[in-house]
Amino acid sequence: MPRRRKKRKDNIKEVLLYIVGGTLIAILLVAVVVFFTWLKPEPIVRDPVTLCRSEGPYSITAILLDRTDSFGTHTRNDLKVQIQNLLDSVEENHEISLFAMESTHEEALDPIIRVCNPGDPDNVDPLIQSEAIVRRNWQQKFRQPLGEVMRTLLEEKEAP
Repeated sequence: MPRRRKKRKDNIKEVLLYIVGGTLIAILLVAVVVFFTWLKPEPIVRDPVTLCRSEGPYSITAILLDRTDSFGTHTRNDLKVQIQNLLDSVEENHEISLFAMESTHEEALDPIIRVCNPGDPDNVDPLIQSEAIVRRNWQQKFRQPLGEVMRTLLEEKEAP
């Protein structure tokens, strides 16, 4: 008879241990899920045209080209290098605005192109961004459009 009693107490202790352990594990899992859901970073919302964040650019660089006279070969090459260096060095959410002054333009200048750097594809946070998307946006919506506009602005053209 004493044996049976001891065995029953051991079973009750084991069951209680499993219940307490399971409850603690469940509470811990719920706490981890709540913690990571609460700390989840907000997604970055960008303007689809300019690629600037919804709160606006952090800084702006305006480039004004005087097209009232044609550029010499050395000047054109130097401008291309300087602008490429600028594009490579701008930080994320830095806006580049290109303006061109023509001899017939008498009112206020509007930018030919305004675009923000969507971020360096090599410094992407994998928790909130996709490297492939950032690289595609950087190339197709930032670098390529600015390059095309610069090529057209630096063409030989002389004002009357």
